[in-house]
Amino acid sequence: MKFFRKTLSDSSGFTLIEALVAIVVFSIGILAMSKMHLSASLGNHNAFELTASTMGASNEMESLLASRYSALSANTTHSKQYRTFTVNYTITQSSNSTELKNITVTVTRNNHPEIVNTYKLAIANLQP
Repeated sequence: MKFFRKTLSDSSGFTLIEALVAIVVFSIGILAMSKMHLSASLGNHNAFELTASTMGASNEMESLLASRYSALSANTTHSKQYRTFTVNYTITQSSNSTELKNITVTVTRNNHPEIVNTYKLAIANLQP
């Protein structure tokens, strides 16, 4: 009989309190990881939108650079709407030269209108 009492009183293992503490610590870790995953997903989405809007501006600038100088009317503003952003560009005559036009390309994201990226370029008339 003493043998059974001794083995029951000396039993090793986890108590209920230890198991609950382990579950709480594990749950806090899982919550922290889920918040980190959410932050990473939002950052990835913002980076995707920034890349897409920059590519849209780059495409517009490339098409403007490929245009003939005479086809670019000075003092005009154009706008092109994409799914997640809007590209606006303004063509002005340079004050320094009559053979130079300045182009300002502005990209505004639709879901973050406070974030505006602006690119400037100049096109010269190379025709004699």
